[in-house]
Amino acid sequence: MAVLSMRFAESILASSSPLEAFSHGTADFPLVASTLADVEVTQALFEEVARNQGTQRAASIPSFTINGLSQPLGPGLDPFLLLRVLRDERKTINDLVGLSEHISAQAARNLLIEGSRGGDAQAGLESMLGDLFDARDVKEGGGLIQWWNNFEDDPRYKPWPTSVREYLRPSYPGQMTLVAKNLYNLVLALDLSQPDQLQFVVEMIPQYIARKIPIRFGVVPVVTEESEDVEVYDPATAVGLVMWHLSETVGTSVTLKVLAEASSNPSVQHIESVLIQALYLSLAGRRRRNEASQAGCVGDSLR
Repeated sequence: MAVLSMRFAESILASSSPLEAFSHGTADFPLVASTLADVEVTQALFEEVARNQGTQRAASIPSFTINGLSQPLGPGLDPFLLLRVLRDERKTINDLVGLSEHISAQAARNLLIEGSRGGDAQAGLESMLGDLFDARDVKEGGGLIQWWNNFEDDPRYKPWPTSVREYLRPSYPGQMTLVAKNLYNLVLALDLSQPDQLQFVVEMIPQYIARKIPIRFGVVPVVTEESEDVEVYDPATAVGLVMWHLSETVGTSVTLKVLAEASSNPSVQHIESVLIQALYLSLAGRRRRNEASQAGCVGDSLR
């Protein structure tokens, strides 16, 4: 019986009209069963059935899915709900196809169901994306992108839910779901020696973060190849190196304050690393004086 059911599934998949074949077979299965003896089940179907049974929590219980999305069976099966699900799935597939000319409707459907069919999911995804590329710094070992927020570690995002199932909940059109996962990332390659680009980092990015927009912002300073003379750098490379150093040693909040002071002077046409260093030393000096002043006030009160 198990082989008979798989032969029936194979005949449906091989039909030019799968839905009609399924309807006809379920309506008069004894008549169709006599024709299934000659149907050869492909190895791909065997592997897919075994994979599905291995991933289901209760493989013996019948299940009904549309593009990998489970649907209720029995009295809870609403035909009008299925129509809405089919419309939503068609829109999702059309959106994926519109991302790149390399993505076909079948490839988009396979991506929704299992990542990619017949191979490694990441390799299949990269092959479908074509000219698109991975902007992460994984290959470089990390540390190349200066991230200004982190949904999974920052305390400000602790009240947010952490389950990816939240993305499946309905939301208002244009509204992004608040989930404490680093899913949406915006990486900007900027010349930090230019005041207008530096101003975007110190003004726009903190505004988006303060409004808790679920986008993770990262900045990659534009740098040139390393010079033979380590003391000679162009302004963009020098400012980028200073930003990396400050972020690693004193944190992103202090780095933002230093960069904000550097971009606040309208007479400066080109940011130099010397200016960044001087502003940091000035800020560190004010900080030490404030700490000393606060310590003195505490000492006076204790007396």
